[in-house]
Order: sequence, then C-alpha cells, then structure tokens
Amino acid sequence: MKCPICGNETRQGIVKATGSHPFAVRVEFYPEEEQKKIFGRQLRILKSRAEGYYCENCRSVFACFEEKSLDF
Repeated sequence: MKCPICGNETRQGIVKATGSHPFAVRVEFYPEEEQKKIFGRQLRILKSRAEGYYCENCRSVFACFEEKSLDF
C-alpha cells in the first residue's frame, strides 16, 4: 500500500489496542464534529486488532479496523 501522506511504499503488519485487562480495552470511532460531545455521539465500537501499514519515511501507522459485532 502507498502511504497516503508521502506516497512511499509501506510495510504491512498488525495493529492492536491493548490495556491492563482484555475486556477493558475498547477502540471507538465517531465523527470529528462530535469530538466535544459527551453524550449522543454516533459511536462505532471497533475490533481491537486490525491490518496495519507502517511508513518508514513518515514514521506513521495506518490501520483498517472493522466494526465489532455486538452479537453475543
């Protein structure tokens, strides 16, 4: 994958969200314009592991997280 910032080739890997307890970690997405809202965000809960790409030139990581299914 090409880096969206500089256009150089990136290295593929894995990105994980980790914490002190496996059930305490939560990766979230919400629209930027809702950043300052405390309640009523259009929140999406994401899986804690994703395919990622690292650009050595920019020293940036890009990831594609999937939405987590809330089916139990």
